[in-house]
Amino acid sequence: MFLKETGVAPGDLFLKDIDVHGSWTKFLNGEAKKLLSDIEARIDGPYTPGPDAALRFFCVDLSGVKIIALGQDPYPQPGAATGRAFEVSLTGWDQKFRQSSLRNILRSIHASYRLCEPKTLNEIRDEIESGVFKLPPPDRIFDHWQEQGALFINTAFTCAVNSPGSHGALWKPFTESLIKYIAAENENIIWFLWGGAAQRYEPLLNGARTYKCNHPMLPGSGEKGFLNCACFRDTRDIVDWI
Repeated sequence: MFLKETGVAPGDLFLKDIDVHGSWTKFLNGEAKKLLSDIEARIDGPYTPGPDAALRFFCVDLSGVKIIALGQDPYPQPGAATGRAFEVSLTGWDQKFRQSSLRNILRSIHASYRLCEPKTLNEIRDEIESGVFKLPPPDRIFDHWQEQGALFINTAFTCAVNSPGSHGALWKPFTESLIKYIAAENENIIWFLWGGAAQRYEPLLNGARTYKCNHPMLPGSGEKGFLNCACFRDTRDIVDWI
């Protein structure tokens, strides 16, 4: 179903199935609605995730947000994207998944809590299975983080199926407006800026505390390598990542 064929009022398609929290009302009553209308009019073809999930973070009370991790755009494979950056539709860590970003996020969290060098995914799976490393399953862990005030959002909220980056330019004006609003309304948020696409938004953050490193897809071994970033280790007193 293409956006222009839905019959929903312009600007409402991405919001109609979301219980939008009142902390976003001022933002959505302004320029944002016009920007959403423009995006809806310009998307033509199969896209992911669906409009009921793309902006799901609007259900969260902005005043309670403590950390925002910025991604790039959704996983392009059909059925993989959930509306949260880096989350994958899985029910257990023993399942196979292609997405290296989530794999390296898991590796970084494990190293931050076990105080060790990053281990392989299979080594961590063995520790989870044996009970040495306790971790909520992948279909619960992002809920666990969100309940504590950690949001994982993309800088482009949809993409054409099997075409990563295809909607980046469409969402850019909306995302710039969104990030300005968030930074103005909640100055205490810590931002995880992972990769160049996220770091381009740093000038909009009003000097907020940030952690910058490579995108999780590029774990690296140098100073900017994702697995060397202290973002999870330094924020364990704010969010219980495990």
